Amino acid sequence: MKTPFESQLTIIELKILIYLALGEHEDALELVEEFLQFNDNTVQRRLFYQAVNAVLEVTLDEELELEHFIGNFTRMFGKEVMDNVVGSVNGTVRFYGLTKTSIKLEGIEPHLRLIESYKKLHQARKINAAK
Repeated sequence: MKTPFESQLTIIELKILIYLALGEHEDALELVEEFLQFNDNTVQRRLFYQAVNAVLEVTLDEELELEHFIGNFTRMFGKEVMDNVVGSVNGTVRFYGLTKTSIKLEGIEPHLRLIESYKKLHQARKINAAK
């Protein structure tokens, strides 16, 4: 099953999610601003990153408290989005929108099919090279 982000995940989004997982909020904010300025995405993804931008700006400002803004942000972006954004920023949600997997790539069948195709291609090349 595809999640809202997987089918068209960009490198910049992956880098944002990595920075958030590492707690590198300044770097994440910089990339979120670039993403919002230069990428045209689905409404759901754009809304998520707009909310990330707002939460990071408040979080990084020492004079502001996120609790004072949560109610308004929730009205603007919705409860589910805010739960995932706040979780992504505070570290309780990691890599929102991506399927949880393992080193065996369980749960992401398109990747497994691609690997199988590459194996077949390499096998065919090996056979042709031996001729």
